[in-house]
Amino acid sequence: MDDEKAIGTIAEFLRDATEGRETAVEVAKKIAPDGKDKAAGHPFQKVTVALQRRVLQPEEPKAPARVESPRRAHRFADADGFTAYLSRYGAADHTVILADVAGETISAVLNEQAKDGFEMVCYSPSIHPTMRPWVEMAGCVSSIESFVEFVAENRRVVVVPERTDLLMTLSHIRASTKIVMHKGRGAACLNGVLVETEIQGKSQTDPVDLPDKIVINAPMFADDTEGRDVEFDLLLSTSSAGVTAKLYAGHLDAERTKAFQDAVGQIKGALPGAIVGLGNVIHDEWKYIR
Repeated sequence: MDDEKAIGTIAEFLRDATEGRETAVEVAKKIAPDGKDKAAGHPFQKVTVALQRRVLQPEEPKAPARVESPRRAHRFADADGFTAYLSRYGAADHTVILADVAGETISAVLNEQAKDGFEMVCYSPSIHPTMRPWVEMAGCVSSIESFVEFVAENRRVVVVPERTDLLMTLSHIRASTKIVMHKGRGAACLNGVLVETEIQGKSQTDPVDLPDKIVINAPMFADDTEGRDVEFDLLLSTSSAGVTAKLYAGHLDAERTKAFQDAVGQIKGALPGAIVGLGNVIHDEWKYIR
């Protein structure tokens, strides 16, 4: 077989491998025992090229590897869902629950004796929509006009003073053209103002006594089913901008803490096998002596 024909046959052999088969090429080289390369003085070398077709033995396809799921770190907004989850998925006698009163967060370690890492879930109550405006207003200084509008919009939760009387008082202020502090004496004059109204072109000045405290009844947290009485102190003052109003909410903090402690008691009662206390879940590293 001449060189060109041999080259064409090898090329065709390599090119025509079908699916499921492979072309194997083995090259062997050895020194011929009976020959000498006269020019170089070395023995002749014999090169053998072996071509063959082999059937492939494919491996069984493997399922793609999936990344391990991250550890659970659910955050519940209701105590019922939090306790139900721990009842079903927590290790009954190895669940540790710690309540952070300042942060209003309850954290639970599902299994304190877990060998492959700790998983935690949390309960963080949110303020009820009817309570939220009062929480946001507490401690803020606003003009008397803005404060009157706020109370008028949120008067449905007011229990003291009586709602009808409060609305009538507010209507006097909302209809006024001028408001000044009432410099009288006595408890009744603590939050007194003089309002000037204009009726048919005539001005009229009337004293109006605002309450020195406002009591509302509304649920504290979104998952609360009953309202709580919360007392706000009202203080009026004067500034360059005119008469201003401010709500003091010392009673609000106490009721908010009590509502959170009630949630802790509810969880403790629903999970008798768990360790429930006040504090924070903290993990630290071990120190080794080298």
